[in-house]
Amino acid sequence: MFDSTNSNLTRRAVLEGTVTGLLASVAGCIEMGGSGATDAYITNYTDSTQTISLLIETAESGHTEIDTEVTIPSNEHRNPTAQDKITWGDTYTVSVSAEDGPSTTYTWEDPQDPLYIAFRADGFSF
Repeated sequence: MFDSTNSNLTRRAVLEGTVTGLLASVAGCIEMGGSGATDAYITNYTDSTQTISLLIETAESGHTEIDTEVTIPSNEHRNPTAQDKITWGDTYTVSVSAEDGPSTTYTWEDPQDPLYIAFRADGFSF
């Protein structure tokens, strides 16, 4: 004969154990720093469409993570890293340049938050 009381307790115990295990694993990631990835956004604050080149390399090895060119209309932004995220834990050298315009380099240390790059008539800021 089937005892539905024991069946419910068993399912409940399994569910509680699963939830407890998931919470413990998430807490462990948060406590240990975890791992993840982030993005870089470029905003064009000029009065005209701009073509911006973006190169992101690991500072230590020089390995290219992102090497792209993006065209951005006036007062809009783009995320050229949407498909290729930047992982946490490294230091990166970020180089940006505008077609026929200024260029600059920035050191991005352990990027756990997105990098926001602003382009204005007088150059780039981070």
